[in-house]
Amino acid sequence: MPEHMLCLQNGKFDTSDRLFYSMDHCFNCLLTNPADIKESIPEFYDPIAGSDFLINTRGLQLGTTQTSIHVNDVILPPWAKSPKDFLKKNRRALESEYCTKTLPRWIDLIFGAKSRGIRAKESMNLFHSSAYLCPTDLESLPTSQERIQAELQATEFGIVPDLLFCEEHPSKNDLELLDSFVEASIGRGHHCEDETTTTNIITTMNEEQDTSTQKEQWEILQTPKTPATREESLEA
Repeated sequence: MPEHMLCLQNGKFDTSDRLFYSMDHCFNCLLTNPADIKESIPEFYDPIAGSDFLINTRGLQLGTTQTSIHVNDVILPPWAKSPKDFLKKNRRALESEYCTKTLPRWIDLIFGAKSRGIRAKESMNLFHSSAYLCPTDLESLPTSQERIQAELQATEFGIVPDLLFCEEHPSKNDLELLDSFVEASIGRGHHCEDETTTTNIITTMNEEQDTSTQKEQWEILQTPKTPATREESLEA
């Protein structure tokens, strides 16, 4: 939504070349720029939810790129007849046999065994150390200024999702799951117990804290609440 972008950019839209204006341009950046780590949001695969995020319905003046491309509606691939058709074909591709077979690899990188530590390094999947901070790590920082800087880093660049799985994710047809497959400390951002050598890679992690009496939070920053409707306000 434009409001979120304005908050991120101090009340202004980013430069035209950095906006999401073309699928082809975005895809090429992902292939050639190691710092570009975009992920497709769920709306890319949900034609029922609508395609408003691909269309400049408000007629915002978003400028022109250095290559003289006027930024307006997102430029779609040639095989997409319309924004809705684009989403339908994305959904069909997501549910294809190829994606079914390769999806566990993505899960390993984002939520699993290759999201942290030695295996993340081997997979070229490491980020800035502040991206791995969890609430208890923030509380352990020595000064309030460091905590503010860590929260600002999270707001600007995001954080790594919680570790959910300690072993490689099984395929869809593999029904045998071990108890050790699910990470016991979900929501704490810690490593798997058998990866004790990885603490040298992310030195900001403090895995020795006793969390038995602490209430864990799932996010550093709270998600903005949706304003209550008139009916909900009356019921409250």
